[in-house]
This record gives sequence, C-alpha cells and structure tokens, in this order.
Amino acid sequence: MTFCRKRSSAGFSLVELLAVVAILFILVSVAVHNLAAARRNIKTDLAANIVFSLLQQARQSAITNRLQHRVTITRNPDPSNDHINLMRIAAISQADGTANIIREEYLPQDVLLARPPSAALVGSPRPIPDEAVFDASVPNGSFTLIYNVDGSITDAAGNPLTSSIFFSDIPLGRNLTLTRAISFYSSTGEVKYWFYDGAKFD
Repeated sequence: MTFCRKRSSAGFSLVELLAVVAILFILVSVAVHNLAAARRNIKTDLAANIVFSLLQQARQSAITNRLQHRVTITRNPDPSNDHINLMRIAAISQADGTANIIREEYLPQDVLLARPPSAALVGSPRPIPDEAVFDASVPNGSFTLIYNVDGSITDAAGNPLTSSIFFSDIPLGRNLTLTRAISFYSSTGEVKYWFYDGAKFD
C-alpha cells in the first residue's frame, strides 16, 4: 500500500508577513512616542530643578552673607551664543550697589517658561500665587526678583512678590494636561515644586 505525503509549504504567506510588519510598526511607534515623552519630561524636570536650586541658593546666601541677592531670568537670546533662558544670581554690595555674579545657568533651550492661559490658579500648594512670572503671550523678556537678608522676596522696587513659573516643552494652551511649576512666596521666601494638571481646570 502506497502512502502519499503532502509537501508542506516553506516560509510564510504574504498575509502573514504583512501582519508581522504591521505589528512591528505599531510596537516601534509606541516605543518612539514613549521615548519622546520621557525626553520631554526630563527637560521640564531639569529646568524646574535648576530654578528650584538657584532660588534656594539665593535665599540661603542672602541670609548667610547679609546681602541682598538679585535673581534674574532672561529669555532674550544671548548675543554670544544665541541661547535663551539664562538664570543668574548676583550678590548686591550694600556699599555701592554693585552686583557680583555668583552663579548662572542656562535652562534647557526648548522649555517654555509661562503660565498656561487655562490655569485657574487654585490647587496644590494652596494658595497658588495670583500672578505668573511670564505670560505665554510674551515669548521674550526677563524677570527679576530680590532676596532680602531676612529671606523675603521683593521686586526691584521693593514691592512684595509672590508668583509662579510654569515649565513646558510645548506651546501652552487648553490641550496642556500636565506641566511642572515652581511657586515662591514673598514673606518667607519659601519655594515649592509642584505639578500643574490642566485636565482638572478645563
């Protein structure tokens, strides 16, 4: 009795190959998206951490050295290298008013410093300051605050200054869901790092 064996076909059909390619494409797309989001989060975290560190340093140095310290964030491009978001601490001499720079840092270049236009300034920490340091409608400019010898914060004219800086790597708008923020408080000079969740305020 003779048995006939069926020859098994080798390889994959075109449909199977297309299905594998489609799955791989989806997996790669998800991975790239997640990596891009992680990179953005790292940049905004870095910018917020730098500002947080410098504000704390300026306050401590003002109290310790009994000298006013000026903190300036400049968003205009630096003519020497075209970088923006330069943050600088300078100790102000009581004798002649000269300012000696004690630290300066460039924040990540593509991080936006602003207040989301949809932000209702309530939430954590309470109370949220009434004003933002920068407004989303003003792409350039600078901001200055003064740390006094008792640790309090004023503007250059000596007025109490309580405010917030919001950090984002994307244009701010109503689609913004989460960004980092730093708030500082005039009377104590306290600095708080927090997360703004735009989804709660829409």
